[in-house]
Amino acid sequence: MARRTKAEAEETREAILDAAARVFVEKGVSSATLAEIAQRAGVTRGAVYWHFRNKADLFNATMQPLRLPLDEMVAGLIADTITDPIDQLREAIYPVLERLRTDESYQRLFIIWFHRIENASELEIIAGKQRDTERHREVVLQLFERAQRQGQLRESVTPASAELAIRLLLIGLYTEWLRDTSRFDISVEGRAAVEALLSGLLRCR
Repeated sequence: MARRTKAEAEETREAILDAAARVFVEKGVSSATLAEIAQRAGVTRGAVYWHFRNKADLFNATMQPLRLPLDEMVAGLIADTITDPIDQLREAIYPVLERLRTDESYQRLFIIWFHRIENASELEIIAGKQRDTERHREVVLQLFERAQRQGQLRESVTPASAELAIRLLLIGLYTEWLRDTSRFDISVEGRAAVEALLSGLLRCR
């Protein structure tokens, strides 16, 4: 009986998280209310409060699966296991673009992150993700420093300028595609845009 109760509680929690993501997309984080989220999930407000302390706690849990661009490459870089940093860059970016194209729940998280957070500075995850972003910038900078040491970057390109270029390209791809996903195929056109940028950063092989 206890197992069934635990399973039911987890099912309710997942329903609330799914409903929260949908309401955040529709209303924005600041305008969304727990009452609306509870109604969408088909539960009482009491059930929401049983699982989450407040809206900030619910938002944090909703956004937990979000992986910002280049997150996946951090561990390998820190472990110093990369032989070709540019190939590792590609391997980090392209699966994320494909997942974004095909996974609607993943899309919703990015829509919230890029387009639905307004006056939500009180939400702890904002500060946390911003700290992660700064750390990732440093990691990608290290990647391009390694590429420079291997003679892969053009003489006119610095690791700092390469990191900035790839970061701004990815942010632009994400934000523009999420505004209207029918405008272009982010997996196909995104790969082409990354390769076009890299061709300008790298020496001819």
